Amino acid sequence: MPFDVSAVPGDIWFEIASFSDLKEILSLEATCKFLCEVVSNKLLWLKCLHALDQDHAPDLPRHVSISDLTWKELRTIVVRSQRRRFNCTGPNPLQAKRETTIHIGSVNSDGTLGGPLGYVRDMGLLPGGTLLLVLWSESYLQCWTVPSGECLWTYRPHASSEAQGMQPLNVCSFAYDMQADDDVRMLVVGEPADGHAGRR
Repeated sequence: MPFDVSAVPGDIWFEIASFSDLKEILSLEATCKFLCEVVSNKLLWLKCLHALDQDHAPDLPRHVSISDLTWKELRTIVVRSQRRRFNCTGPNPLQAKRETTIHIGSVNSDGTLGGPLGYVRDMGLLPGGTLLLVLWSESYLQCWTVPSGECLWTYRPHASSEAQGMQPLNVCSFAYDMQADDDVRMLVVGEPADGHAGRR
């Protein structure tokens, strides 16, 4: 006589699922419509999300609140993260199919930067993987496009601060965040070029 899974209350199945790993939960989901409805629970997928290790947890933009996500969105995030982990650490890890090299250097054809930019002190790849921010040791911040390897713009704090009648600044660091409308908001931290006053 076949076993009727619906004869067991759904809350019992939910407790079982809550102690299962992702592979077992997906197996339950594929068993029948009844168990599929049982695992279609936001609390279950929140628990799966929190169970991800630090290295493979998704890097969600700050404007995305986990509490606002549906169980389907949470499920997608968890499954993608686990798939990425398996692809990187499994028995046959994925190999890079394409390599992009950007020859970043002193873009100073008109002499406005006043000399070489020095060495790269920090860099960050913006969400989407098409724009690269580069902070040079000589306090210039540049934005490069990855597909074409071209410099889109250069931020020169000395020039902008002097134009506004302010004390010349050096860029110390920068941070960026993706907004809900796909705009990128940047924070640039600078300090006076003489190093005596506080940061701005």
